[in-house]
Amino acid sequence: YPHDSLRGILESTYGIIVYQEQVMQIAVRMAGYSMGEADLLRKAMGKKIREELIPHREKFVSGCVSAGYQRRLAESIFDLIVPFADYGFIASHACAYGFVAYQTAYLKAHHPVEFFSAMLTSVKDDKDKKPFYLNACRLMGIQVLPPDVNESEMDFTPVGGGDPTIRFGLSAVRNVGSGAVAEVIRARRAHGPFGSFSDFCRKLDPSVPTKKVLESLVLAGAFDSLGYTRRGLYEAYTKVSDPILAERKAEAAGQFSLFGGDDRSAYRIDEAVLHGPEFDRRDLLREEKAVLGQFVTDHPLLEIREAMAAQTDLELSETGNLGDGDLVTVGGIVAAVGRKYTKRGEPYALFRLEDLTGGVTVVAFPSVYEKVAGAIAPDRILLVRGRADLRGRELQLAAVEIREPVLAGDAVVDLSRPGGRVVVDLAAATVTNGMLSKLKDVLAAHPGRTPVTVRFVASGGVTPLKVGDGYSVDPTEGMLSELRRLLGPESVRLESAEAEALTAPSAP
Repeated sequence: YPHDSLRGILESTYGIIVYQEQVMQIAVRMAGYSMGEADLLRKAMGKKIREELIPHREKFVSGCVSAGYQRRLAESIFDLIVPFADYGFIASHACAYGFVAYQTAYLKAHHPVEFFSAMLTSVKDDKDKKPFYLNACRLMGIQVLPPDVNESEMDFTPVGGGDPTIRFGLSAVRNVGSGAVAEVIRARRAHGPFGSFSDFCRKLDPSVPTKKVLESLVLAGAFDSLGYTRRGLYEAYTKVSDPILAERKAEAAGQFSLFGGDDRSAYRIDEAVLHGPEFDRRDLLREEKAVLGQFVTDHPLLEIREAMAAQTDLELSETGNLGDGDLVTVGGIVAAVGRKYTKRGEPYALFRLEDLTGGVTVVAFPSVYEKVAGAIAPDRILLVRGRADLRGRELQLAAVEIREPVLAGDAVVDLSRPGGRVVVDLAAATVTNGMLSKLKDVLAAHPGRTPVTVRFVASGGVTPLKVGDGYSVDPTEGMLSELRRLLGPESVRLESAEAEALTAPSAP
C-alpha cells in the first residue's frame, strides 16, 4: 500500500484523540478556559452533542477577545469546531474510510457472491440488517438457498457451479447451536454425505440430534435435498429417529443385541412413513421464518412489491433517516404482536412491521387500535400511516391510520399499460429554483416511457403542465421515494391518464 495511506489507517484513531486534545489546548491558551471547562467543550464535540456545544460560542469568543485576539479570528476558529458536533473527522480518519470504501466497492463489483456471503454472516443475528442484505442479493440476481445438511457450513457460503448462489449457514437455524453444527459437519466429512434421514441419525453422535434440533432443521428445509417434504418429515420423524438413537445410546453404554452380529433393527426401518404431503405455501413460509428469522424460500411480499410501492412513501430500511415527528406511509407484513393496556385500562398494540428490506416497531394507541383491532395479527399485510418517534432507544412509528393495501383493481395502476402517468403536485408557495432543479435531476436520473404531469396548485386554482418527453420516467419505488422525500408524501402519485390530452404548454 502507499506509505501515506497505510500510515493514515494506522494512526486514524490516534489522530482523533490528538485533535480533541488540540481543541482543549486552544480553548485554554486562547480563550482562558480551565482544563475542566475545556474538557466539557471536548466532550460536547467528541460525543456530537451539538446543543451543548453552541452555548460555548460566546464564552469562547469573549475569552479570546479578552486575551487580545480579534473577534473575527475567534469566531472563525469556533466555526471550525462546530461541524464536529454533527459528524466529522481528520484527514487520517478520512483516509482510512476511503480505503475501506474502495476495498468494499471492489469486492462487491468483482466478487459479489463472496462479498454478500460475508455480509450476511456478519449480520446473521441482526433482525433489521439481515433482510436488507437478503433483498440486496435478490436485486443483484443472487439466489440465497435455505440450509442443507449436505452443503451448508457453519455460516453463509458461496455455492460453486452455474448461477450466483449463496447457501444459508446451519448456525443461522434457531435451536441448533454451534456444537451441533460442528458435529453435523464433522460427521459429513468423516463418513460422507448423508443419504437419507435415517443415515443422518446414524452418523451423528446420538446426543446431538435432539427433538428441538431435528424439528428446527426439518422446518428450515435442511433435508429438502434428500427428497422429503417438510410436513411429512416433521409429522413422522420420531418413528425413525427414536429407535435409531435408542440403539446408538445403548451401544455407547455397552449394551448389544441378544443375537449379536449386524442384525440391527435400525437397518430395517421403513422410511415410507416420512413421505407425507407438504405444508401449504403460507404455513411453510411461516414455519421457515420461525426457525430462520426470515423468509428464504419465498416471501409473501415479492409478488405484490410493485403494488405496495405505489401505496407507500419509502421502504422500511429507510425509516432510520426520518426526523422526529415525520409523517410517512409504510407497508409490510405483521410479525410479532403485543397487546397492552394503558393506565386507564384502554387496550393498545405494539407490533413489528416488516418488508423486504427491514422492519420497524409500530405503536397503535387506543384511538387507532379500537378501529382495526382485528386486522393487527401475525402474517397480515398492512399499510401504516404514522409519525416517527425518536424519544426511545430505537425508532418507533406512532400509527395515525392502519389499513389493508389495495392489491387489485383500479387503485393500483399498472404503468406498463398505455395511459399510466406520474402526477406531481407543486404548491405554488413552496416552489423555488432550487427545488425545481432538484425535481428535474430526479426525473432525469430515472429515464423511461411513463409521462409525468406537474400540477401547480395555487389559491387561484390548479394549472396542469405535461412535462416534456425528455423527462418521461421509469416509475420505480426508488424514484417515487426520492420524489416524496423532496416534495412530501401527498404530492406524488400514480394514476391513469385522463381520456382527453392535456393542452397546457410543456414545462421547461
